[in-house]
Amino acid sequence: MKKPYTKELPYDIRELIKEAMYERRISRSELKDLLHLSQPGVHNILKRNDMYVTRLFTICKALDVNIFRQIADTIEVEYPARTGSNKLTEENEALKKRVAELEKECEVLRDVIGLQRR
Repeated sequence: MKKPYTKELPYDIRELIKEAMYERRISRSELKDLLHLSQPGVHNILKRNDMYVTRLFTICKALDVNIFRQIADTIEVEYPARTGSNKLTEENEALKKRVAELEKECEVLRDVIGLQRR
């Protein structure tokens, strides 16, 4: 049986932002400048555990971190969404074929070098 919706979150956005700031050695003052906010604006962001997606996106860009991925990794779902796109799948298949071709070419070159040594 699924758990009912709850406002309690399995993550703390404030802490994820603070960790990213610490890892990148970005102060609140620097974050203020990156986000074009006032000091109280940054303070308000770091005291609330929820915010608009657009605000979090802006913070992610400023800190060069993907907090959305960190949050998504905390969500347990029975049937997760497909993670790749057709374009990536096609590129992956093309690269696998190219690797196979290069491995064959390498094998032929080894044979040629072996014949030349005889």
